[in-house]
Amino acid sequence: MAGRYDPKRVINRSFRHYSRWYVMCKRCMDSKNAAYHLYGGLGIGIDWMWHPDNPNGLANFDEWLTRELTTRPEIVRPRVCRNKRTDNYGPDTCYIHEPHTCSQKRVNVLLTEKMVIDIRQFKKQNLLTSMADLASKYGINQMTLYKALTGRSWASVDKVEAPLPRQLSKASATQMHYAGKYDKPEQPKEAAC
Repeated sequence: MAGRYDPKRVINRSFRHYSRWYVMCKRCMDSKNAAYHLYGGLGIGIDWMWHPDNPNGLANFDEWLTRELTTRPEIVRPRVCRNKRTDNYGPDTCYIHEPHTCSQKRVNVLLTEKMVIDIRQFKKQNLLTSMADLASKYGINQMTLYKALTGRSWASVDKVEAPLPRQLSKASATQMHYAGKYDKPEQPKEAAC
């Protein structure tokens, strides 16, 4: 059902997980939604059990997510993910994950577990390599690099290769960059009176 579909028009919003269900419906069914081309535009839909046209669709989704959360209490901010990128949203094809783990399965992710391990090992051996140089070497931005180095993302790799301390901020990385093989930028000299 492409077009301007609005699930709000017939649904009781008092359910606990309404907003998650609503966003899922908009991505899959509203062609005006910014993410429609990644979901509904690719043919990804919603199973009848959760579909807005099903009078119990929202109730079924809310019940499923509540049940999943009780079996996985360690997940604080759940994200509903599909088993395969081509699956529809439904109780048999979805699971919940923390946002950082779920985002690693996206189409546009440039890093792999092996790359994260290589990056951490390389940075530990070459502390004076700048974040900008390392980011351009792997074709990622510096924030993605920082999160991979410090364990803020790719927690699944932490057992194989420990992350660098979080004190390795962009500022300290810049200081380490100038402390090594590169000269510090010239400071303007004060004029003598």
